[in-house]
Amino acid sequence: MKLKITELIFIFCVSTYMANAQKVSKLTITDNLSTAGRFTLGKAKPAAPRDTFYLLTEKGTQVLFYADLINTDSLQLTHPSLKFTAYKDINGKFEWVDDRVIDVKTDATFVMTAINFFSTGSYKILITPEETADSLSQGTFTITK
Repeated sequence: MKLKITELIFIFCVSTYMANAQKVSKLTITDNLSTAGRFTLGKAKPAAPRDTFYLLTEKGTQVLFYADLINTDSLQLTHPSLKFTAYKDINGKFEWVDDRVIDVKTDATFVMTAINFFSTGSYKILITPEETADSLSQGTFTITK
């Protein structure tokens, strides 16, 4: 079995491209970005984490989900897109509210998205790869009046 030079180059390029993958190291649930990182050229930073938010207007309450990513060398952790899914706790059952799919670069150090909520209650956010239901991270929060 002989491999051609072009086949070896292709295999090397694909394995190099997939070597840097991410996994979620920390999930921050908050309502805004930190003022310290807002006007700099560096990485965006989340404000302090919160677990309670207030429903202020009929426009809803925006909750920011910020996931820190760390690079790994594992090929099975390659996720080109992450899915943020919000569920509402209704009498012990979690019902789907909204979701966001975010494309992730292989060298990204964070990913964030925001979802508007229009009613009070307890919620859960779940981060999974877009293609599977394997949980990478999750968190809970409440919205009150």
